[in-house]
Amino acid sequence: MNHRLIIVGGGATHRQVPWFRKDTDYWGLVALAGIMKTCDQWFELHPWSVLGPGDRKRSRRLKPLYTIRRYAHLPHARQFPMLVFRNHSGAPFTSSFTYQLALAYDFGYQSVRLYGLGDFLTGSARERTVEWAGLLYWIGYWRGSGRSVWMPPQDRWMLDLPHYGFKYWREVKEVRKYLRALGREIRAMRLDGYKTEKGFPKEAAHIASRL
Repeated sequence: MNHRLIIVGGGATHRQVPWFRKDTDYWGLVALAGIMKTCDQWFELHPWSVLGPGDRKRSRRLKPLYTIRRYAHLPHARQFPMLVFRNHSGAPFTSSFTYQLALAYDFGYQSVRLYGLGDFLTGSARERTVEWAGLLYWIGYWRGSGRSVWMPPQDRWMLDLPHYGFKYWREVKEVRKYLRALGREIRAMRLDGYKTEKGFPKEAAHIASRL
């Protein structure tokens, strides 16, 4: 294991990833296997019942793999370490990336670079609120512990906001722009994947209908 880590999401800045660095480990999501040029650890942190055919097929072949539980049909997969939740009791786990950051912290990585996480700023209402809030917590947790977290400038909204009060109207302008975009997502009912994505298995559609 290296001391440096790159975590890759599906946003536009994944194209900036510096691949194949010998001093760096790479972590990726099963759903994004198509953009990963190399990967030291795969993650599929959704119930099997909500996965589409493509993610199920990829989960059967990608190694090493963390899942939310042990599956008999995935003998190569390991359950995500439950010790993480005890080590970080009270912390928000709102997306796969927050799980990755918590695990990377416990593994002892000293530096992490986050690419392709711009969907937290431009995606569904859930991504813009619940998931983004969780990510901000973990960025602060890492930095407060003296470790390094870096994101491309395009993905750093809110981290680089003008200072409230001191640059009052610039900050108000930026926040209002963000809130208007969020309002459009809510009015369009782009709340989360259950309401927006097509092609989920029948059992997943049944779960979504009950939300």
